[in-house]
Amino acid sequence: MKLIDAHNHIGFSPDGGAVTYEELDAAMRGAGVSRYVVCPIDEPGSGPCYTEPNNRIAALMKKDARVIGFGRVAPTQCMDAADEVRRIAALGLRGLKLHIISDKFKIQQARTVMETAAALGLPVLCHTHHTSFTSNAKHWRALFAETGATFIIAHGGKDSYRELCRIAPKYDNVFIDTTCVSINRTRVLLSALGPRRILFASDMPYGHPQLEKLKWRLVAGTKDLEFIFYKNACRVFGIDPDTL
Repeated sequence: MKLIDAHNHIGFSPDGGAVTYEELDAAMRGAGVSRYVVCPIDEPGSGPCYTEPNNRIAALMKKDARVIGFGRVAPTQCMDAADEVRRIAALGLRGLKLHIISDKFKIQQARTVMETAAALGLPVLCHTHHTSFTSNAKHWRALFAETGATFIIAHGGKDSYRELCRIAPKYDNVFIDTTCVSINRTRVLLSALGPRRILFASDMPYGHPQLEKLKWRLVAGTKDLEFIFYKNACRVFGIDPDTL
């Protein structure tokens, strides 16, 4: 079955997460992945605008047509984060990654960059932490409803996954990935959102596509897997499935 992986990184994080493009590509090929998202990691020296990492991933896209490059920015630290989002789009990158923990901002502070990304047709991949949809639910609802962005919510909302299950079905522009999520929580998320709102993803170097494939084959049937494995991602990223 065709397969698109919607969440990965390259680089070397202070938290110990580390993967090169060559290692990532080998893992994707070994798992039968046709296309895969690559985002910058919080590598020391990246700077708040992630200018050089964004440039490197744009260059990688030109080298390897299988790469779906995402840019990254720290909304409250980059002097003009919206300008960097516009530059990301001009480079040909296909989405925006936001990480509320390592880039030290509150999700409501990212409204302007989300609106900018939406105007440019860039989906927004958002890291979540364990209280994202409990303590900050009202802010997420407002961003889902008002920014016009297409959201990919990473890690299924972590420990606030049940709250995400209640919120996300109300917004057609919200998709999730289930990286680093248990089989039980994955079943709950699938039941609540259905197969057309979930994107297959690995979050390398923190996960692995072989593990995620096994998890999903234990959770979902073939018809559902067609949407989760590639059809939803084709819709979000504007990819013709016949080209996979």
